[in-house]
Amino acid sequence: MLFSKDMTADSPLRQRICDRYIADESSVITELLAEAQLSVEDRDEIARRAQAYIVTIRKQQTRKTTIDVILNEYSLTSNEGRALMSLAEALLRVPDKYNAHRLLQDKLIAADWQSHIGLSRLLRINLLSRTLALASTILNYHNDSRGLKRFVSWCSTPLIYKVVRYFIHAMANQFVLSQTIAGALLASEPLVKRGYNFSYDMLGESARCKQDEQRFFQHYVDAINTIGASSLEQDPITGPGLSVKLSALHSRYCFAQHQRVVAELIPRLKQLALLAKKYNIGLTIDAEESARLELSLDIFKTLFLDADLAHWQGFGFAVQAYQKRATVVVDWLVDLASSNKRQISVRLVKGAYWDSEIKWAQQQGLADYPVFTNKAATDVSYLVCARKLLNARAYIYPQFATHNAYTVASILQIDDSGQGYEFQRLHQ
Repeated sequence: MLFSKDMTADSPLRQRICDRYIADESSVITELLAEAQLSVEDRDEIARRAQAYIVTIRKQQTRKTTIDVILNEYSLTSNEGRALMSLAEALLRVPDKYNAHRLLQDKLIAADWQSHIGLSRLLRINLLSRTLALASTILNYHNDSRGLKRFVSWCSTPLIYKVVRYFIHAMANQFVLSQTIAGALLASEPLVKRGYNFSYDMLGESARCKQDEQRFFQHYVDAINTIGASSLEQDPITGPGLSVKLSALHSRYCFAQHQRVVAELIPRLKQLALLAKKYNIGLTIDAEESARLELSLDIFKTLFLDADLAHWQGFGFAVQAYQKRATVVVDWLVDLASSNKRQISVRLVKGAYWDSEIKWAQQQGLADYPVFTNKAATDVSYLVCARKLLNARAYIYPQFATHNAYTVASILQIDDSGQGYEFQRLHQ
C-alpha cells in the first residue's frame, strides 16, 4: 500500500480544517448564524414540536431509572451533580486505590451534600445525601491538623470508597447495555423486533502498549464476527454496525507520530473493514480528541479510497459539532463522497470531551479553544452541519445522534420527510 508524503494538504478544504482549529469563536459563530437560516415561524414551530415531544415522552415513562432520579435531585448545573457525574465517569477506571481515594476526596469535599438532606420525597435519595454528607465530613478530616480526626479519616476512607464505588457502579451500569457483545445483542433483541437498529460501541481505554493494541484488535474482530453472524444479510444501513476507536488500535495515536501511525494502524483497520465488508455491516470511525482529528481524516480517506474496499457502502465517520471546524469537516466528507460517488455514513454528535478539551488548551497555552465555550454555539453548529448533511443525501447517509428534543424538532423542521437519514440515541 502506498501513502502520500503530505496527506494533510490534499485540498483547500483540508487547509480550512487546519485554519479553524482554534479560530476566533465570535467570528465562527457569526458565520454559522448566517448559515442557520431559521425564520421566526420555523423557530416557533420547533419550540412547539419540542415541547410536545417532551410532554409525550414523560407521559409514556413507566418508570424512572437510577439516573433520572439522581439528576432530578442533583442537577448537572450544581457542584453535587457535576461531582457525581465525574465520579461515574472516572472512579471505576482509576487503576490504583491511592489515586482513587484522592479523586473521591476531591469530588466529595467540593460539594454541599448537607443541603440536599430531606429535600427529596424518595427515601433512597435522602439516604444517599446523608451518606455522602457524612463521607464528605470524614474525608475532610484528612486535612485536619489534629491527629485523631486524621486517623478517623484514614481508617474510614477504604470503607467510604467501597460504598461510593458500589453506588457509582449502579450509575455506570445505566450506560452499558452489556459487558459482552453477545449479551448486548441479546439485550437489544426486543427493540430490534420493534424496528430499531443498533451500532455497538465497546467502552474502553486507549491502548497504552502493544499488548493493549492486540487485545483491543481481537475484541473488535470478535465483535464483528458476532454482529455479522446475526445480521441476517442486511445492508449497512438497515443492519447492525460497530464503532471503532482508532486510539484503541495504536498506543501512539497522535499527530506527532503521524508517519508511524499511518504505516502501522491502517493495515489493522483495513482488516476490520474487510471483515465488516464480508458481512456487509457498518463500521464507523468514532470521534476522539480535537488534536487527533486530522490524523483520523488521513486514515479514513486512505481506507475509503482503497480498491479492496470499493463498492462497500458501510464506512462511516463521527463528527463532533462542538468543534469549531465541524462544518468544514462535513464539507470535506461530502466532497470525498461525491468525488468518488460512494456513500459515507456520518454520525453527527455534539461531543463528549468538552472539559478535557478546555483544560488541554489551557495547559498548552493556546490562544483559543478548539471547541465552542458556549453551548448555544454548539447547538447552532449542530444544526448547520445537519442541514449540510441533509442536502448531500445523494452520497451521505446522515445519522443524527442526540437526546435533545429541540434538536430533533429542528431537524424535522428542516426536513420532515423522514427519508434518507436516521436518529440515534444511547441505550441503557
